[in-house]
Amino acid sequence: MESSWGAVKGLETVKVFENLVSSMESEALQWRKWYMDEKAESVELPRAFKDCSLFHRLLLLRALRPDRLTGALI
Repeated sequence: MESSWGAVKGLETVKVFENLVSSMESEALQWRKWYMDEKAESVELPRAFKDCSLFHRLLLLRALRPDRLTGALI
């Protein structure tokens, strides 16, 4: 997750993600569970972002789990 920090900070410039870092701090266990999931593209995001659009979900995957992006697009 450390290597994704630049991407996370970049996402914060998008209005939907302006509180991303604070959400990751306050819901750390939920974010860790999502991040560690074998199929992160298929599981529910932490509470603060569970209702985000598919496009924004793809942006999160691209930033945090680029290995799962292809699976999400299929």
